[in-house]
Order: sequence, then C-alpha cells, then structure tokens
Amino acid sequence: HHKGECAWFRFDTRPAETAFASAFDACLSPYLTGIEAKLDAMLRFDRRHFLPGLLNIDDRISGRHGIESRPALLNQHFVRRITRVPIRAIFNGGPMKGLLRHLGAPYLPQPIRERDDKMGFTTPIGSFVRQSSDSIDQQLRESRFRHLYALPKGPLPAPEIYSREVFGLLMIDLWLNRYATAV
Repeated sequence: HHKGECAWFRFDTRPAETAFASAFDACLSPYLTGIEAKLDAMLRFDRRHFLPGLLNIDDRISGRHGIESRPALLNQHFVRRITRVPIRAIFNGGPMKGLLRHLGAPYLPQPIRERDDKMGFTTPIGSFVRQSSDSIDQQLRESRFRHLYALPKGPLPAPEIYSREVFGLLMIDLWLNRYATAV
C-alpha cells in the first residue's frame, strides 16, 4: 500500500512497485488463505528483507558510538520455533504480545507480564521538519539531484502531515550529495 505522498519521489516507479510486490508474493504461503496468509507473508517479508538491514544498522550505529545494544529475542532456536507457530496464535485478538506474555509467565512477575503502558521510542521527525522547513525546502530545491523529486510548487505543505516524506527526501538528498557522482 502507499503511505504518504509517494508522488514526490520520481523514483517510486511501476518497476520498483512491481519488484516490491513480487518479493512480497514470494513470501506468501501456499497453505494459508485470507487474512492469515497476508499476515504471515508480512512477517516473513519483514524477516527476509527488513530485519537484516535493521540489525546491520543497529550493529554499526551502536558499535560506532560505543553503545551496548542487544536486539531482543533473536536467539536462532527461538526464532525458528516461533516461525512455526500458527499466525492465529500470534494475532489472537488478545493483548499485545499475548503469546510472548504467555510464554514468559513462568519466568516473569505478574506486574511485568501485565504491563500495558510500555511504548517504543519515536524520533521527533515532525518537530525537526517543522523547525527546519525553510532550510530543508531550500536544500531540496537547490540540490543537483532535484530532478529526482517531484516537489509541489511553492513551499512544502503542512510539515505535520508530510514530515516523513520531507525527512525521507532530505535523507536521500544528503546521501546522494555525499556519495553519488551522477544520477
């Protein structure tokens, strides 16, 4: 599916979309149907295509800055075993991480198992884009790679709504300006 304003990325082409869809379709199980098949394929797709990159980034960033990082629950025996659990047992309409809570019951105190106030760390991309919108707009419009972007005319609209797209374009542009010789 498309999230955000993909029209700003001229390189978000039909061949790229087709390649993505093909990689997703390769993750579909012939033994599942309906929503279970799609959920299972999403998890498989994440393990095959996103997890290796995330682990590589985590390893490089934590190592570069001398930070101890331990991605949770990546014991290979545990991962192999959990991939054989039926999808309906993982997403059963109960509490978040219900299966994990159940498996941890003998080892974790009840207040930890039943905690529901935990939340992941989110980066303040919206604040950054809002505070830097003029300089980001100038960077993108004056870039030697601006032909890759289909920016709207006038100032970039509503940073709160499009902050991820603007930030994504900025990161791509900064990377291209640092590493690419020509595109």
